[in-house]
Amino acid sequence: MKLHEFLFRELNRMEAEQGRRITNEEISDVIGVDVSSISKWMNGKVIPSKANFVRLALFFGPAVLNFSKDEIDVDLDLIYINQTLRNLDKTKRKSIREFTDSYRASLESGEISEDTNLDEFIVRKWAADHGYTITKLETSPKRKPAQEAKR
Repeated sequence: MKLHEFLFRELNRMEAEQGRRITNEEISDVIGVDVSSISKWMNGKVIPSKANFVRLALFFGPAVLNFSKDEIDVDLDLIYINQTLRNLDKTKRKSIREFTDSYRASLESGEISEDTNLDEFIVRKWAADHGYTITKLETSPKRKPAQEAKR
């Protein structure tokens, strides 16, 4: 399979999932390249540069990197997160952005350290937002021993 065939297949899959047509303009807006470049890549006329392969991966996923002849060092987690966020509605994206800003501010102020467990931060933030104070947070649930079966 060639790159343009992969792009076309993935675009069709995404359109089917979303139930709408995705334009080259939309792809261009998301990844930050000219519409004409998108068209050339989709038609197989031009192979993207290394940097543009990374941009394509932000839209089409990391599998697109397999079509590059160059070794591309990229954080696949960031590509996954980007794709996941892009598929959420604006309200959910806004909530995640606000949470991320709060986490960053807490790190910068020294309220938490780099070692702080993210789950603990989430629980403490929720509690604070809802008027609760947590003095001690158990990181592993205490389980009661199973009752012996009665005969």
